[in-house]
Amino acid sequence: RNFIALVDGLWLEWCLDESVVTPQAAEAAGFEMLEAQVGPLRDA
Repeated sequence: RNFIALVDGLWLEWCLDESVVTPQAAEAAGFEMLEAQVGPLRDA
């Protein structure tokens, strides 16, 4: 649920103003949340 809420929030922010959230920032936020729950998902 938390990940879905994050995606929904990022999507809403982006729809209101594309300059608020970059695709790279959104990706980083998603990975940070997921990695906090399941451990590393990306190569260091």
